[in-house]
Amino acid sequence: MKKTITNAVKLLIVAGLVVYVLNNIQWRDTVSYIDAESGDVVRIETGVILGDWDAPTIEFMPSAAEQSVKVDRESDAARISPGLFTYLENLDFYYFTIGVVLIISTIFFSATRWWWLLCTNRLDVSLFDSVRYTWLGLFFNNVIPGQTGGDVVKAIYIARRCHADRIPAFLSVFVDRALGLASLALLAAIVVTFSAERFMQLAVAVWSLLLAGIVLACLMFSRRLRERIGLKKLLSRLPAKVKHLLKEVDRAIFLYRSHKKGISAWLILGVGNHVLSVSGVVMFGHAVGVGIPSSEYFVLVPVIIIVSAIPIAPNGWGIGEALYAKLFGEYGAVYIADTPNAQLVMATRGIAVSILYRIVLSAISLLGGLVLMFEKQRLSRQEIQEQAKI
Repeated sequence: MKKTITNAVKLLIVAGLVVYVLNNIQWRDTVSYIDAESGDVVRIETGVILGDWDAPTIEFMPSAAEQSVKVDRESDAARISPGLFTYLENLDFYYFTIGVVLIISTIFFSATRWWWLLCTNRLDVSLFDSVRYTWLGLFFNNVIPGQTGGDVVKAIYIARRCHADRIPAFLSVFVDRALGLASLALLAAIVVTFSAERFMQLAVAVWSLLLAGIVLACLMFSRRLRERIGLKKLLSRLPAKVKHLLKEVDRAIFLYRSHKKGISAWLILGVGNHVLSVSGVVMFGHAVGVGIPSSEYFVLVPVIIIVSAIPIAPNGWGIGEALYAKLFGEYGAVYIADTPNAQLVMATRGIAVSILYRIVLSAISLLGGLVLMFEKQRLSRQEIQEQAKI
């Protein structure tokens, strides 16, 4: 009953986000004609942009006309506002290709970091296996629909691979995810410091998240703090089976305490990796023609990724698009302030970037399907769901 209610609440949230996203998309190409003296919009015509939407002179076919018209983008008399599909149809493939390469490179980095965590736990796993299972997780995250996320699937497979050390192997996946999110929060905190006045609300949120992460890390690795909060006493009062499991979990996590230099190094390297991943999104933004300075992506995109990691919708679908619409619309509108409905225009561009990123990630993740195909001891979907409940 409790699970049913939880799923229903998640479904309602996702439905609300989808409605929000759909309401923040400009679907049709439009031209707004401006009065030269007052600056007011005289009329708005919908239609189709023929060719490149950001060329100096645009050919526009109004819906109610039989002949196209030429519109000067530099003119004060008219403003062009492309619809969602026009942005996607007119991609700059040079920037798009660079973005794809950057995103792929970050996947190999993540697999290498996870491999180091496995080696730290003295688990006999090769770098090749780490890459294989990383792609398998991506496949379940981005291609296979369902509530069992890719991290859980990856954790189940690596736990079976390291049968004698199931708990450390299983937990390594989530320690890796936490380390990745911490690096992302650190990147956002560094960048937002230089533009805190413009992004004050986001700055407070990012700094608070980073502080919470530091407190949690201290709780995990500080013996003195553990004794003060009486963690041992709390564990002793639990049922024997639960107490044994939590002790194994605690032992596996606490093992990383003796590798503080390595953890710190991967945290810093992770910042560099996220510079590459956000740069990939920057390239997608340039490919679409968003028009926001590249530096601002390094504030907005980390916030979007961190919030999207909340397990509400599969792989953050709906959440990410809503955040791209909200943040790009709110903070990007200033760069096209003379365009009617500037916030809607920027929200549409943000959603276009999000959709492009999703499509690319899903296409890359298909490689995980080959991994699954050649997996000798492949688990069925029912087996994965049953093990995920344990």
